[in-house]
Amino acid sequence: AKELRAGDAVPPETSVLLVLGNSALDDYDAYRVDAYLASGGKALFAVKGVDVQVRQGLTASPLKNDALLRALESYGLKVDRELVLDQSSLTAPFQTNSPYGGQAVSYLRYPHWIMTRPEYRDAKSPLTARSAGLDLFWPSPLEILPRPGVESSALVKTTPKAWLQKDRFAVSPDEASQYAAEAGSTTGQYLLAATLSGTLPSAYAGKPLPKREGAAALPALPQSPRPSRIL
Repeated sequence: AKELRAGDAVPPETSVLLVLGNSALDDYDAYRVDAYLASGGKALFAVKGVDVQVRQGLTASPLKNDALLRALESYGLKVDRELVLDQSSLTAPFQTNSPYGGQAVSYLRYPHWIMTRPEYRDAKSPLTARSAGLDLFWPSPLEILPRPGVESSALVKTTPKAWLQKDRFAVSPDEASQYAAEAGSTTGQYLLAATLSGTLPSAYAGKPLPKREGAAALPALPQSPRPSRIL
């Protein structure tokens, strides 16, 4: 395994590229990933549609102009800028202030940390056939968008008792009474993990190459894109 810095060229011998996070990546970085996929590379994306800040109190805001999410949408997978919550969830530790001036740690059921269940995964896919489930923290729902020459597969879903936060993101334990404020209109089952395979439509084809001051000029995309696969 080799760690790449944002903006590094992906070595052509790379068997699988792990893209862990997206909010700090710009078009220069996303183009590198796009070019790797156009050359036939395979990648796993762990991305988010909503940024949750944990260091200065729990707050959340949608990612509005995210280069990597725009690229994924071009390929055929939209990451909604929403939070999905589920009754099947983990317990989270929260530090609270006691009325006597001390601090205590409380363990609360936290629907933003989803514990997926094996009955809601694709039992036919080798990626998930033997999976007992995933633990996902502040996930956003996915939408598969039809693209010519691209096959899609829905791998993991929430339970049918999940719901969304779309207009107001209540993530702090002090806002627990607001967690399900939008459940009445959004309760349902949502997609959390998927694959795409085929010749993915490049997000940068026919557009000027992204530039970064002090960085090397980017090479052109391959003239004949090759089939690739992403998770």
